[in-house]
Amino acid sequence: MKVNYIAVMPCLEQWMTGGTAYCQKLFDVLGADSIFYIRKMETFGLKVKCMFQIAVYVRKQAKKEYLNVLLVDSASLFLMVPTYVYCVIFGVKVVPIHHHMPQRAALSTLVFKFLLLFSKRILVSSQFAFDQIEKPQMSHVLINPTLKYTGVMDAKPKILEQKPKFNLLYIGSVIERKNLMYMLSIVKRLPPQFHLTVCGPTDYDEPYSQKCCDYAAENKLSEQVDFLGKVSEHKLESLYKEADLFVFLSSYEGFGMVNIEAMSFGLPIILSDIPPHRDIVQDGTYGFLFGLDCPNEISAKILALSQDKSDYFQRSSLALERAKTYVWNNSAIQKKVFQFVTK
Repeated sequence: MKVNYIAVMPCLEQWMTGGTAYCQKLFDVLGADSIFYIRKMETFGLKVKCMFQIAVYVRKQAKKEYLNVLLVDSASLFLMVPTYVYCVIFGVKVVPIHHHMPQRAALSTLVFKFLLLFSKRILVSSQFAFDQIEKPQMSHVLINPTLKYTGVMDAKPKILEQKPKFNLLYIGSVIERKNLMYMLSIVKRLPPQFHLTVCGPTDYDEPYSQKCCDYAAENKLSEQVDFLGKVSEHKLESLYKEADLFVFLSSYEGFGMVNIEAMSFGLPIILSDIPPHRDIVQDGTYGFLFGLDCPNEISAKILALSQDKSDYFQRSSLALERAKTYVWNNSAIQKKVFQFVTK
Protein backbone atom coordinates (compact mmCIF):
# COMPACT_ATOMS: atom_id res chain seq x y z
CA MET A 1 0.00 0.00 0.00
CA LYS A 2 1.31 3.44 -0.95
CA VAL A 3 0.68 6.36 1.41
CA ASN A 4 0.34 9.99 0.33
CA TYR A 5 1.06 12.29 3.27
CA ILE A 6 -0.54 15.76 3.15
CA ALA A 7 0.35 18.18 5.95
CA VAL A 8 -1.03 21.34 7.55
CA MET A 9 0.96 23.43 10.02
CA PRO A 10 1.52 27.04 11.14
CA CYS A 11 4.07 29.14 9.31
CA LEU A 12 6.24 31.03 11.78
CA GLU A 13 8.62 32.39 9.15
CA GLN A 14 12.18 32.25 10.50
CA TRP A 15 11.22 31.14 14.00
CA MET A 16 11.06 27.35 13.70
CA THR A 17 11.39 25.90 17.16
CA GLY A 18 9.32 23.91 19.65
CA GLY A 19 6.25 22.12 18.32
CA THR A 20 6.51 23.76 14.91
CA ALA A 21 10.05 22.51 14.37
CA TYR A 22 9.00 19.06 15.58
CA CYS A 23 6.20 18.86 13.01
CA GLN A 24 8.38 20.18 10.19
CA LYS A 25 11.09 17.61 10.94
CA LEU A 26 8.54 14.80 11.06
CA PHE A 27 7.01 15.86 7.74
CA ASP A 28 10.49 15.93 6.17
CA VAL A 29 11.27 12.41 7.40
CA LEU A 30 7.94 11.06 6.15
CA GLY A 31 8.39 12.67 2.75
CA ALA A 32 5.32 14.91 3.04
CA ASP A 33 5.97 17.21 0.08
CA SER A 34 2.45 18.67 0.13
CA ILE A 35 2.40 21.09 3.08
CA PHE A 36 -0.11 23.90 3.62
CA TYR A 37 1.50 26.62 5.76
CA ILE A 38 -0.92 28.75 7.76
CA ARG A 39 0.12 32.35 8.24
CA LYS A 40 -0.89 34.58 11.14
CA MET A 41 -4.43 35.95 10.70
CA GLU A 42 -5.76 38.95 12.61
CA THR A 43 -9.45 38.86 11.65
CA PHE A 44 -12.23 36.30 11.85
CA GLY A 45 -12.94 36.74 8.15
CA LEU A 46 -9.40 35.75 7.22
CA LYS A 47 -9.64 32.68 9.44
CA VAL A 48 -12.87 31.56 7.77
CA LYS A 49 -11.28 32.09 4.35
CA CYS A 50 -8.27 30.02 5.42
CA MET A 51 -10.54 27.17 6.58
CA PHE A 52 -11.88 26.69 3.07
CA GLN A 53 -8.47 27.21 1.46
CA ILE A 54 -7.17 24.25 3.47
CA ALA A 55 -10.07 22.05 2.36
CA VAL A 56 -9.47 22.96 -1.30
CA TYR A 57 -5.74 22.30 -0.91
CA VAL A 58 -6.28 18.85 0.59
CA ARG A 59 -8.72 17.95 -2.17
CA LYS A 60 -6.19 18.94 -4.85
CA GLN A 61 -3.33 17.03 -3.22
CA ALA A 62 -5.23 13.78 -2.66
CA LYS A 63 -4.11 11.03 -5.05
CA LYS A 64 -6.05 8.15 -6.54
CA GLU A 65 -4.87 4.62 -5.72
CA TYR A 66 -3.08 5.92 -2.60
CA LEU A 67 -4.01 5.91 1.06
CA ASN A 68 -4.29 9.66 1.64
CA VAL A 69 -3.30 10.69 5.16
CA LEU A 70 -3.70 14.25 6.41
CA LEU A 71 -1.20 15.13 9.16
CA VAL A 72 -2.28 18.21 11.12
CA ASP A 73 -0.29 20.16 13.70
CA SER A 74 -2.75 20.30 16.61
CA ALA A 75 -2.12 24.05 16.89
CA SER A 76 -4.00 24.41 13.58
CA LEU A 77 -6.85 22.05 14.35
CA PHE A 78 -9.44 24.77 15.06
CA LEU A 79 -9.23 25.75 11.36
CA MET A 80 -9.95 22.24 10.12
CA VAL A 81 -13.75 21.90 10.37
CA PRO A 82 -14.53 22.10 6.60
CA THR A 83 -11.51 19.91 5.87
CA TYR A 84 -12.72 17.24 8.30
CA VAL A 85 -16.06 17.14 6.49
CA TYR A 86 -14.27 16.59 3.18
CA CYS A 87 -12.00 13.92 4.67
CA VAL A 88 -14.91 11.98 6.18
CA ILE A 89 -16.79 12.01 2.86
CA PHE A 90 -13.83 11.04 0.66
CA GLY A 91 -12.01 8.64 2.97
CA VAL A 92 -8.93 10.71 3.80
CA LYS A 93 -7.47 9.66 7.15
CA VAL A 94 -6.80 12.54 9.53
CA VAL A 95 -4.00 12.15 12.08
CA PRO A 96 -3.48 15.12 14.43
CA ILE A 97 0.06 15.67 15.70
CA HIS A 98 -0.29 16.84 19.26
CA HIS A 99 2.40 18.56 21.33
CA HIS A 100 0.36 20.73 23.72
CA MET A 101 -3.16 22.01 24.32
CA PRO A 102 -4.07 25.56 23.24
CA GLN A 103 -3.53 28.06 26.04
CA ARG A 104 -6.03 30.82 26.86
CA ALA A 105 -8.23 29.76 23.98
CA ALA A 106 -11.37 28.03 25.22
CA LEU A 107 -12.96 27.90 21.75
CA SER A 108 -9.82 26.36 20.19
CA THR A 109 -9.72 23.73 22.92
CA LEU A 110 -13.41 22.94 22.44
CA VAL A 111 -13.01 22.55 18.66
CA PHE A 112 -9.87 20.46 19.20
CA LYS A 113 -11.68 18.00 21.47
CA PHE A 114 -14.73 17.88 19.17
CA LEU A 115 -12.67 17.05 16.09
CA LEU A 116 -10.84 14.32 17.96
CA LEU A 117 -14.15 12.46 18.01
CA PHE A 118 -13.65 11.94 14.26
CA SER A 119 -9.96 11.02 14.50
CA LYS A 120 -9.42 7.40 15.44
CA ARG A 121 -5.72 7.93 16.07
CA ILE A 122 -3.31 10.64 17.16
CA LEU A 123 0.45 11.11 17.09
CA VAL A 124 1.97 12.70 20.21
CA SER A 125 5.34 14.15 21.17
CA SER A 126 5.23 13.00 24.80
CA GLN A 127 3.18 10.92 27.20
CA PHE A 128 2.21 14.16 28.94
CA ALA A 129 0.78 15.50 25.66
CA PHE A 130 -1.33 12.35 25.26
CA ASP A 131 -2.58 12.47 28.85
CA GLN A 132 -3.84 16.02 28.21
CA ILE A 133 -6.45 14.96 25.68
CA GLU A 134 -8.17 12.74 28.27
CA LYS A 135 -8.94 9.92 25.83
CA PRO A 136 -7.00 6.95 27.25
CA GLN A 137 -8.57 4.46 24.80
CA MET A 138 -7.62 6.44 21.69
CA SER A 139 -5.08 4.76 19.43
CA HIS A 140 -1.84 6.73 19.58
CA VAL A 141 1.83 6.52 18.78
CA LEU A 142 4.54 8.35 20.71
CA ILE A 143 7.45 9.87 18.80
CA ASN A 144 9.69 12.01 20.98
CA PRO A 145 11.17 15.10 19.28
CA THR A 146 14.55 14.89 17.64
CA LEU A 147 17.40 17.35 17.34
CA LYS A 148 17.51 20.03 14.66
CA TYR A 149 21.29 20.18 14.81
CA THR A 150 23.26 17.19 13.59
CA GLY A 151 26.63 17.59 15.31
CA VAL A 152 25.79 16.00 18.65
CA MET A 153 27.47 12.65 17.89
CA ASP A 154 30.83 14.39 17.44
CA ALA A 155 30.37 17.19 19.97
CA LYS A 156 32.76 17.60 22.89
CA PRO A 157 31.84 18.59 26.46
CA LYS A 158 32.13 22.28 27.22
CA ILE A 159 35.07 23.51 29.27
CA LEU A 160 34.37 26.39 31.60
CA GLU A 161 36.88 29.07 30.66
CA GLN A 162 38.00 32.21 32.42
CA LYS A 163 36.19 35.07 30.68
CA PRO A 164 34.50 38.35 31.57
CA LYS A 165 30.95 37.00 31.30
CA PHE A 166 29.06 33.85 32.27
CA ASN A 167 26.41 33.50 29.58
CA LEU A 168 22.88 32.38 30.37
CA LEU A 169 20.56 31.60 27.47
CA TYR A 170 16.76 31.72 27.15
CA ILE A 171 15.14 30.60 23.88
CA GLY A 172 11.39 30.86 23.44
CA SER A 173 8.51 33.18 22.72
CA VAL A 174 8.23 36.05 25.19
CA ILE A 175 4.83 35.13 26.59
CA GLU A 176 3.60 34.92 30.15
CA ARG A 177 3.65 31.13 30.56
CA LYS A 178 7.37 31.06 29.67
CA ASN A 179 8.05 33.14 32.81
CA LEU A 180 10.78 35.41 31.49
CA MET A 181 9.94 37.92 34.23
CA TYR A 182 10.85 35.26 36.78
CA MET A 183 14.15 34.70 34.98
CA LEU A 184 14.88 38.43 35.10
CA SER A 185 14.28 38.45 38.85
CA ILE A 186 16.95 35.74 39.13
CA VAL A 187 19.45 37.71 37.03
CA LYS A 188 18.82 40.65 39.36
CA ARG A 189 20.20 38.51 42.21
CA LEU A 190 23.39 37.59 40.33
CA PRO A 191 26.68 39.54 40.10
CA PRO A 192 27.21 41.84 37.07
CA GLN A 193 29.36 39.30 35.16
CA PHE A 194 26.28 37.11 34.60
CA HIS A 195 24.67 37.89 31.27
CA LEU A 196 21.28 36.69 29.94
CA THR A 197 20.49 36.50 26.22
CA VAL A 198 16.77 36.40 25.43
CA CYS A 199 16.08 34.95 21.99
CA GLY A 200 12.56 34.62 20.61
CA PRO A 201 9.61 36.51 19.13
CA THR A 202 8.16 39.33 21.20
CA ASP A 203 5.00 40.04 19.19
CA TYR A 204 2.82 37.16 20.46
CA ASP A 205 2.14 38.96 23.75
CA GLU A 206 3.35 42.53 23.32
CA PRO A 207 2.10 43.85 26.70
CA TYR A 208 4.03 41.11 28.52
CA SER A 209 7.12 41.68 26.37
CA GLN A 210 7.02 45.38 27.20
CA LYS A 211 6.57 44.56 30.88
CA CYS A 212 9.75 42.46 30.78
CA CYS A 213 11.70 45.23 29.03
CA ASP A 214 10.45 47.79 31.56
CA TYR A 215 11.45 45.53 34.45
CA ALA A 216 14.96 45.15 33.07
CA ALA A 217 15.30 48.92 32.66
CA GLU A 218 13.88 49.76 36.09
CA ASN A 219 16.23 47.31 37.79
CA LYS A 220 19.30 48.49 35.87
CA LEU A 221 19.77 45.19 34.03
CA SER A 222 20.46 46.74 30.63
CA GLU A 223 24.11 45.66 30.79
CA GLN A 224 23.18 42.13 31.84
CA VAL A 225 20.25 41.34 29.52
CA ASP A 226 19.99 41.38 25.72
CA PHE A 227 16.62 41.04 23.95
CA LEU A 228 17.37 39.76 20.45
CA GLY A 229 13.89 38.87 19.18
CA LYS A 230 13.73 36.37 16.29
CA VAL A 231 17.07 35.29 14.88
CA SER A 232 18.24 33.15 11.96
CA GLU A 233 19.07 29.46 12.33
CA HIS A 234 22.76 30.31 11.92
CA LYS A 235 22.59 32.90 14.71
CA LEU A 236 20.65 30.53 16.94
CA GLU A 237 23.33 27.88 16.59
CA SER A 238 25.98 30.47 17.49
CA LEU A 239 24.06 31.44 20.63
CA TYR A 240 23.98 27.83 21.80
CA LYS A 241 27.74 27.56 21.27
CA GLU A 242 28.48 30.81 23.12
CA ALA A 243 26.25 30.03 26.11
CA ASP A 244 27.42 28.48 29.37
CA LEU A 245 24.04 27.52 30.84
CA PHE A 246 20.51 27.12 29.49
CA VAL A 247 17.65 28.27 31.71
CA PHE A 248 13.99 27.58 30.90
CA LEU A 249 11.42 28.16 33.65
CA SER A 250 8.12 27.80 31.82
CA SER A 251 4.98 27.00 33.80
CA TYR A 252 3.60 24.86 30.97
CA GLU A 253 5.07 22.95 28.01
CA GLY A 254 4.09 20.00 25.86
CA PHE A 255 7.66 18.74 25.71
CA GLY A 256 10.34 21.45 25.70
CA MET A 257 12.35 20.78 22.56
CA VAL A 258 14.78 23.65 23.17
CA ASN A 259 16.01 21.81 26.26
CA ILE A 260 17.35 18.83 24.33
CA GLU A 261 18.77 21.16 21.69
CA ALA A 262 20.67 22.99 24.44
CA MET A 263 22.00 19.69 25.77
CA SER A 264 23.19 18.73 22.28
CA PHE A 265 25.65 21.64 22.56
CA GLY A 266 26.87 20.38 25.94
CA LEU A 267 24.92 22.90 28.00
CA PRO A 268 23.83 21.99 31.51
CA ILE A 269 20.21 23.05 31.97
CA ILE A 270 18.06 24.55 34.71
CA LEU A 271 14.35 23.88 34.20
CA SER A 272 11.04 24.42 35.93
CA ASP A 273 9.73 21.37 37.76
CA ILE A 274 6.82 20.44 35.48
CA PRO A 275 5.84 16.98 34.10
CA PRO A 276 7.41 17.25 30.61
CA HIS A 277 10.70 18.46 32.07
CA ARG A 278 10.79 15.52 34.48
CA ASP A 279 10.74 13.25 31.43
CA ILE A 280 13.86 14.98 30.10
CA VAL A 281 15.93 15.62 33.22
CA GLN A 282 16.99 13.47 36.11
CA ASP A 283 17.32 16.19 38.72
CA GLY A 284 20.89 16.77 39.85
CA THR A 285 22.66 15.15 36.89
CA TYR A 286 23.08 17.19 33.69
CA GLY A 287 20.25 19.44 34.79
CA PHE A 288 18.28 20.74 37.74
CA LEU A 289 14.57 21.14 38.39
CA PHE A 290 13.22 24.02 40.45
CA GLY A 291 9.84 25.35 41.47
CA LEU A 292 8.57 28.72 40.33
CA ASP A 293 8.88 30.33 43.74
CA CYS A 294 12.55 29.92 44.64
CA PRO A 295 14.65 32.57 42.83
CA ASN A 296 17.29 32.60 45.57
CA GLU A 297 17.90 28.85 45.26
CA ILE A 298 18.18 29.08 41.47
CA SER A 299 20.58 32.02 41.57
CA ALA A 300 22.71 30.13 44.12
CA LYS A 301 22.84 27.06 41.86
CA ILE A 302 23.84 29.18 38.84
CA LEU A 303 26.59 30.80 40.89
CA ALA A 304 27.86 27.40 42.10
CA LEU A 305 27.97 25.97 38.56
CA SER A 306 29.97 28.95 37.36
CA GLN A 307 32.65 28.41 40.01
CA ASP A 308 33.39 24.67 39.72
CA LYS A 309 35.11 23.75 36.43
CA SER A 310 35.27 20.02 37.17
CA ASP A 311 31.61 19.77 38.13
CA TYR A 312 30.59 21.84 35.10
CA PHE A 313 32.58 19.61 32.71
CA GLN A 314 30.99 16.47 34.15
CA ARG A 315 27.47 17.85 33.76
CA SER A 316 28.23 18.99 30.22
CA SER A 317 29.39 15.46 29.36
CA LEU A 318 26.19 13.97 30.78
CA ALA A 319 24.08 16.50 28.86
CA LEU A 320 25.65 15.40 25.57
CA GLU A 321 25.06 11.73 26.32
CA ARG A 322 21.42 12.40 27.14
CA ALA A 323 20.94 14.46 23.96
CA LYS A 324 22.20 11.56 21.83
CA THR A 325 19.19 9.50 22.91
CA TYR A 326 16.98 11.93 20.95
CA VAL A 327 18.59 11.32 17.56
CA TRP A 328 16.01 9.80 15.22
CA ASN A 329 16.52 6.71 13.12
CA ASN A 330 14.63 8.00 10.08
CA SER A 331 13.80 4.61 8.57
CA ALA A 332 12.47 3.39 11.92
CA ILE A 333 10.26 6.49 12.22
CA GLN A 334 8.94 5.99 8.69
CA LYS A 335 8.08 2.36 9.40
CA LYS A 336 6.48 3.16 12.76
CA VAL A 337 4.19 5.86 11.32
CA PHE A 338 3.35 3.78 8.22
CA GLN A 339 2.24 0.84 10.36
CA PHE A 340 0.25 3.19 12.58
CA VAL A 341 -1.71 4.94 9.81
CA THR A 342 -2.39 1.79 7.77
CA LYS A 343 -3.62 -0.51 10.52
